[in-house]
Amino acid sequence: QANHDAAAHSPMLQPNNPSDADVPIEMPPASHQVLEDSSEVWFWRVVMLLCSWLHLQYHVPYRACTLILQVMRLIFITVGLLTRDSDAPITLLTSLHRLQLRDNFEIKAMCISCCQVYDGNSDTTLQCSTCNIPLFKSTSTNAPPEPAPDTADTSDQPAKPPLHANVKTSVPRLQTPYSLLSAQLPEYVVRLERSLDAWREWEPTPDGELRSVQDGKLWKTLPGPDGVPFFDNQPGRANPDELRIGVTLGFDGYQSRNLILCCLTPGPKELTADELQHFMKAYVDDLLQLYNEGILVKTPLHPNGEST
Repeated sequence: QANHDAAAHSPMLQPNNPSDADVPIEMPPASHQVLEDSSEVWFWRVVMLLCSWLHLQYHVPYRACTLILQVMRLIFITVGLLTRDSDAPITLLTSLHRLQLRDNFEIKAMCISCCQVYDGNSDTTLQCSTCNIPLFKSTSTNAPPEPAPDTADTSDQPAKPPLHANVKTSVPRLQTPYSLLSAQLPEYVVRLERSLDAWREWEPTPDGELRSVQDGKLWKTLPGPDGVPFFDNQPGRANPDELRIGVTLGFDGYQSRNLILCCLTPGPKELTADELQHFMKAYVDDLLQLYNEGILVKTPLHPNGEST
């Protein structure tokens, strides 16, 4: 159900308050605005984008990208294009933070036996409620910590490398990236608001012809939570501004641009049918919440919130 609003629910992991469905989700910032706010120096934004792209596309290490930023800044200061006080971050972490290039998923802990999923921030002594198997293990790393974003990193003095430390921490024994559909919908709704509802303006398809998914029997007869067809397109329908979105869990004819990646099952082998039930529970709960309650999202066409 799409109201150009959105509500998320996942009782297994992070239960949400049902009243959250009435609270509008803020619009994600526009890309051009994020870029403009990333630095006061226009050409330094290009440098930040370049280093971020080198890291994300070609896996250039953090330290190499940070070195590029530091050297470029010294060159620009030498030729008089920057000053020591210019807003020009010199660490990759700060650049990624300023450009809002963050992971759009959470890491969840999974039981190594039954594959039930738990919050990755759970107590490290937590055991699987079904198998009584510890979900976390202790590990150590010699990797130096990354500096916190938005710290005073604009000095022209070379950054001193942090000392290596043998730090012990706890991590899930088996982990999986997780991102519920309700958490991703706002970004898609804001960008595709007009096209998602464009089917309502199409000319009727002649009888006996099937030109799109909207011509199928399921699309026309699928009941909504109120008993009325979910994709009702009658002029006098209730809540005409509500956006209704159809999604499929698997379809061979998709285009990559229309694919919403919500999760990855951990290897080294595929989950069995029983194991997949545990893995999919949160997604099914989320879909049911979207179907029954929807979510409210602020969009350019509906700045006060559109139900989805």
